[in-house]
Amino acid sequence: MQGMYFFSTLKSHTNWVRSVAYSPDNLRIVSSSDDDSIKIWDAHSYQLLNTLNGHTNMVNSVVFSPNNLSIASGSCDNTIIIWDAHSGQLLNTLKKMKTSFHFFEKIFNTHCIVSIKYFDWSY
Repeated sequence: MQGMYFFSTLKSHTNWVRSVAYSPDNLRIVSSSDDDSIKIWDAHSYQLLNTLNGHTNMVNSVVFSPNNLSIASGSCDNTIIIWDAHSGQLLNTLKKMKTSFHFFEKIFNTHCIVSIKYFDWSY
C-alpha cells in the first residue's frame, strides 16, 4: 500500500496479540495477548523492555494514560489492572468487573477508566 511501511516484527508473545498502543510520547509500544501478558517495547529499536504478568486469562485491551505514567489492561479474568508504565509495577486491580472483555480508547485519563462491553449480535 502506498504510504504504508513495514519496520519490524515484535516477537515475544506466545499466543494471539489482541491490542497494541503507542505511548503518548511515541517512545514505547504496549501490546496485550492471549498468553495473559502485556509487553512494553521500545518504539525505535523494537526491543522488548518489560513483560507484565498479573492477569490469569487473555488480555484483550491495553492503553497508556495520557500523562504517560500508567498503563491499563483489561482481561477475560474479569479484572482491569493499572500498571506503572515505567517500572511495570502493578498499582491497582479492579476485580469482579461485570464484563469479561474490556476495550480502552483514548478516553482513559488520570481520573477515569471506561470499560465497554461488546455484545455478540450474530444470533
